[in-house]
Amino acid sequence: MVIIGLAIICVLIIILTVLKPTRTPLPAENGDNITPTKSLEIREPSPTPTIPISIHPDSPNFPIVSPLPQTGALEEPLEQSQIDSINQEQALRAKSPLRESKFTVTYDWGIDIFYLELSDPKNDALDAFNQWRVTSYNAIPESRFQLK
Repeated sequence: MVIIGLAIICVLIIILTVLKPTRTPLPAENGDNITPTKSLEIREPSPTPTIPISIHPDSPNFPIVSPLPQTGALEEPLEQSQIDSINQEQALRAKSPLRESKFTVTYDWGIDIFYLELSDPKNDALDAFNQWRVTSYNAIPESRFQLK
């Protein structure tokens, strides 16, 4: 029984040594030998394209893109009052929340409106807000502000 066990172990050792891949060290630039961790597979280079592809607009292979069809929308210039309103709203959104002594202006991005919070007394605060709006942001319509 012992002889059979020793024979099996010897056969396993022989099989393992035969099947173990041999690694040859690769020379490095500094003269040291490096052992690879994986075997390298040499592949044939992929074929080169038969038609050269160029993205230069003067190239004959450049794709031709046709303009979009007319959508029916009329392109008309904005009036200066609309441009001023847009620019002032953008400036006020950038400063939001804007806190003054008698009121606070915040902007709600979800519904695109400015909220106005007045301190007490409300009438004095509303007068101060209207004076501030006329002197600072006169192009923004009063309808863009909502009391909170």
